[in-house]
Amino acid sequence: MVDQSVRDEIAAFVAERDWAQFHSPENLAKSIAIEAGELLECFQWNADADEARVREELADVLTYCLLLAERIGADPEQIILEKLAATREKYPVDKARGRSAKYDAL
Repeated sequence: MVDQSVRDEIAAFVAERDWAQFHSPENLAKSIAIEAGELLECFQWNADADEARVREELADVLTYCLLLAERIGADPEQIILEKLAATREKYPVDKARGRSAKYDAL
């Protein structure tokens, strides 16, 4: 999913600036929410967002997600696959296909 060289580049960037001291799980989670808000802001008034800005904000969200996963010792690929398996059970194809209803309404 995310190549190790990308993770290494992020780690080097953080280390060069001595920012890891500020990267508690709480602070990283806050940063994810803040950056996600900035991503959403791209679409605030219409669906035709500036693609370059969307990519920049998405990169910020993904970077903080990777930093948080690293900080808590979670493998991003593994937790995504685990969540996908749980969601498959929660939303069986025969009940969920083409529907956006919450699982309790299926």
